[in-house]
Amino acid sequence: MNDTNSASIRVIDPMTDPLWNAFIRSHPDAGIFHHPAWLTLLHDQYQFETFAICLQDGDTIRGGIPFCEVRGPKRLVCLPFADYCGPLGASPADVQLLMDHVRSEAMRRGARIEVRSELRPDCGFASSKAHWLHATNIEREPKGLLKSLKLRVQRPIKKAQRGGLKTEIRRDVEAMEIFYWLHLKTRKRQGVPIQPRRYFTLFHRHIIDQKLGFISLTGNKTQYMSAGVFCGYKDKIVYKYGASDRACLDLSPNHLMLWDTMLYAKEQGFVRFDFGKTASSHSGLRHFKSGWNATESELCYSYFPIVPSGGLFDVLNRKVVEPVIRHSPPFVCRIAGEALYKYFAV
Repeated sequence: MNDTNSASIRVIDPMTDPLWNAFIRSHPDAGIFHHPAWLTLLHDQYQFETFAICLQDGDTIRGGIPFCEVRGPKRLVCLPFADYCGPLGASPADVQLLMDHVRSEAMRRGARIEVRSELRPDCGFASSKAHWLHATNIEREPKGLLKSLKLRVQRPIKKAQRGGLKTEIRRDVEAMEIFYWLHLKTRKRQGVPIQPRRYFTLFHRHIIDQKLGFISLTGNKTQYMSAGVFCGYKDKIVYKYGASDRACLDLSPNHLMLWDTMLYAKEQGFVRFDFGKTASSHSGLRHFKSGWNATESELCYSYFPIVPSGGLFDVLNRKVVEPVIRHSPPFVCRIAGEALYKYFAV
């Protein structure tokens, strides 16, 4: 321990230490990505070294930030595959004190740091504005909520309803299997490696079985056309993964899946529906999310010592990986994910 005023810096295991769980339950800004369940999912699937650096006062954590150590190149990330996640503290001074120690720990390990939130300039990090966040307040009654959506969203919802499409909210293993195969079609179409299949088995075990998420499936009596995987904590539900059958998109299953999920989330006591991050370059997706009466905000990531450049990895992904996956059988998308996904850490 390093004593600093009345508090000490400690490195703990946030997956098992009860003090971490108590800390995030009490902190108003803690989200699903701070939860031990998310950290355990990453550790079990990718074997990342997982730890939290905390500012501790006796038996109480006053501030903390979780990390995974990612190799190739070595970096400390808060947190891999999370849209956003950053330090939690009782005050800005506590956060600054915490991040001073984080920089020292990174230098000791010979690692860079990536924090998926914006830090104050006095924390000594460089920032990059590369994404947008969209979140809809779903507190109002359903009729008013529907009217608050843009007409370009209302009309497809009603079209899908007239077409007889229905949404099921499920938590069983079979539902995750249905999602996986729709997700594989979607990833192949996008030219993006799919997450390892075991990842979704573990997601079901650590998130859905722990009542921190569910799966939405939309379709008719003969097939499922759209699916979403959601995770939630406290008052916020997060749309983490989406998938669809391109051949059915003219029936608007995606719109109905999201709308029905919003209504279900509202019934379960959630207040904010988080659509997840959108790359600044993806104007079409940004336009789609803005139609859901969503508040748009810039999502900044923070880096030490500097903001990394895209480099050779991004060029190879865009010029080689994407076209190969798009023009190959589905098993190529699966193999690429099994071999490479850990190194994306996005």
